Amino acid sequence: MTLNLQQTLTHWNALDGDLHRLLRGIDTEQDYDQAAALLEELDRLTEQDGDGPHTVLAALLAEKLSAYDEAHHPPADASPAEVLAFLMEQHRLKQTDLADLADQGTISRILSGKRGVGKKLAEAFAQRFGVDRSIFL
Repeated sequence: MTLNLQQTLTHWNALDGDLHRLLRGIDTEQDYDQAAALLEELDRLTEQDGDGPHTVLAALLAEKLSAYDEAHHPPADASPAEVLAFLMEQHRLKQTDLADLADQGTISRILSGKRGVGKKLAEAFAQRFGVDRSIFL
């Protein structure tokens, strides 16, 4: 089989719109939700019709969803220190940037795993990062 580049580009250009945007990359929670819904539809097609061209599209979307998850969501079994480090990295924060919540020594001990996160500080972190406080407890 010979790849006809012009034909491929014609088909690719026909994808212009939401699908084309999602295949370039998932950048927001809204993109993520749209891609996840589309992937569910593609999975249903696979159940009904078996493998076909839609399975390649499903694989591409699954890769994009996984990449977004890895970049934006801490692992479920992460320690409070790992969660805090992850969120600080995502928000490009240093320990000193959290000085309004706790002193640098406290943040350092949390990040090193030498200290846990109390309820009051967990609530402050949750508000700062827009997450549920339970991930710090």
